[in-house]
Amino acid sequence: MNILNASNVSKSYLEETIFDNIKITLNSGDTVGLVGRNGEGKTTLLKILSGVETLSQGVISWKKNVSIGYLNQIPDYEKNTSVYQCLKSVFQELNTISKQLETIEKKMTKNIENITTLMSRYGELQTYYEENGGYEIDAKIRKVTHGLNITHLLETEWGTLSGGERTKVGLAQILIKSTDLLLLDEPTNHLDYKSIEWLSNYIENYEGATVIVSHDRYFLDKTVTQILEIDQKTLHTYNGNYSYFVEEREKRLLVEFESYKTQQKKIKK
Repeated sequence: MNILNASNVSKSYLEETIFDNIKITLNSGDTVGLVGRNGEGKTTLLKILSGVETLSQGVISWKKNVSIGYLNQIPDYEKNTSVYQCLKSVFQELNTISKQLETIEKKMTKNIENITTLMSRYGELQTYYEENGGYEIDAKIRKVTHGLNITHLLETEWGTLSGGERTKVGLAQILIKSTDLLLLDEPTNHLDYKSIEWLSNYIENYEGATVIVSHDRYFLDKTVTQILEIDQKTLHTYNGNYSYFVEEREKRLLVEFESYKTQQKKIKK
């Protein structure tokens, strides 16, 4: 299933062009690494793909009702909010329905006259809640926090967390939700080896499309099947993992250099 199409995408700040004429197609199951030197616009492109930032030129289309997992910035909560509450808060609609179900349950014990109407409404809400994973929220939270090795933080207050711990909680938030597109910017930062292994397996089994910005060559080698490189404002595509990209990039640069030398010889003549 097609998730995203980007065509002729350009981004400029004032008179400086960051990148130009970029084309990207993402389908379910695609796992893409986005690489380039610092300042080439990798994070900017992620923000554009997420819809957080506007593009200067071009067109981006997403699948209807697309759900995107992207950590634009570390979330912020009241200092006394537990990590478990922070994670559960991403299920806003289901949390609201859960409260409605509790309210109806209380009414049914007191309002016998309207019991038929209440039971009908309760049944509708419960069906929706169940079909959308409401009863699986706790299990999802436990699974992801175990994988990222932050289960011990679940009852810890937000205000006592370090910056690295907050980053890991933010990552957990986008992994526990059902999404069509994951946009991960340096996801292995602050993770230990076992957590990186777990995240690699998570991405391998993820049914949507994933775009990863990372300096971790091992992680990219294990997870991605395509590399997109931003180089001198242009996007280059390599259909392989990071090791394949390194080899093919060297070949490309050699061809470009030989072409440049040939051009210079013609100019001198």
